[in-house]
Amino acid sequence: MHSSSTAEALQRLVSAFPPEVQGAVWAQLADCLVGVVCQRLRYRPDLGIRVPECEVLMGSTPVRSLVRQGFFFKLPSAIETGAADGSWTFTRYAEWLNRKTDWHLPSPAEEAPAELPPAPVPSLRVNPPAGPEPLPRPPPPRPKRVARDDAPPGPAPAEDGVFVIQEEQDELLDIIRQLERGGSGSSE
Repeated sequence: MHSSSTAEALQRLVSAFPPEVQGAVWAQLADCLVGVVCQRLRYRPDLGIRVPECEVLMGSTPVRSLVRQGFFFKLPSAIETGAADGSWTFTRYAEWLNRKTDWHLPSPAEEAPAELPPAPVPSLRVNPPAGPEPLPRPPPPRPKRVARDDAPPGPAPAEDGVFVIQEEQDELLDIIRQLERGGSGSSE
C-alpha cells in the first residue's frame, strides 16, 4: 500500500474498516503483526543506480502493545528505540547505505534481454461430456416404528444390548424416491 512510513501504513490499513470495528481490528492486527517495511527508492549518482531506503518496524511486544491501543503516533519513537529488535529508521538505514561499499552492479552481459521469448502456452484438452450422471440411489427405507402417542420416540433395543436410534423419514428423501420411480418408468 502507498504510505510514507510504516506507522502510516498500519493506520491506513485500520482506517479501511468502519469506525465501530476499528478497536477489534487493532487487536487482531497486533496479534498477527510480524513486521512492516516501508521503502523509498533513491538514485545514487555515484553508482548510477537506484537503491532502496527502508524503514523497518518489527512486531516486538512494545510495538504490538501500541498497535493494540491504536497509538500509531507513538510508533516512530518505538522504531528508534527498537534497534535491538531489528527495527530501522529511515535515517539509520540511510547512514548504513552511505557506509556500504560492496555494491554489485550488473554488467551488460548479466542484464536481461530486451525482449523475452514468448512462453509456451500449455494445450488444454477438453473431454466431451459423457452425458448426465445418474443420481445416487438413496438407502432403502427403514421400517417405521409405531410409537405411543404420549411418549416421545426413543432408542429401539437391538440384539446384544446395542440400541439403534430410529431416524424420522425425510420429506426430501421421499420426493427423490418418487422422482426416481417416475423417471425410470418402473414402480418399486
